[in-house]
Amino acid sequence: MKRSLVSAEKVLAPDAQQLADTLTVHGFAFNRKGEPRRALPLLERALKVRLAGMAGASDSSWTKLELARALWDTRADRARARRLAEESLAEARSIEHKEGVEAAEEWLAGLASKRKRRAHPD
Repeated sequence: MKRSLVSAEKVLAPDAQQLADTLTVHGFAFNRKGEPRRALPLLERALKVRLAGMAGASDSSWTKLELARALWDTRADRARARRLAEESLAEARSIEHKEGVEAAEEWLAGLASKRKRRAHPD
């Protein structure tokens, strides 16, 4: 996995959206493997590239949601995680991206149910 990132960094400009794609894919993989600390710097970098390059809403939405997951799971900045997830949802809705809307809604709903369980323990 690291080899593909190094190759992409050699070939692509530092502000290329394809580099942000690669960084987001790697961040996604680390999140899914339960390694959000490894995902976090990659996704922070991907978001910077996305924002600097005026990425499309679909790409930006995906990166923001993955970064939100990493921030939440590392307990780095949960308020920012929630904001990014809400931005991800708004962007996905703006382009009627069904999978993006569903992913963001599901993640945000999971946060809401965790809050309810803490507020009303059995």
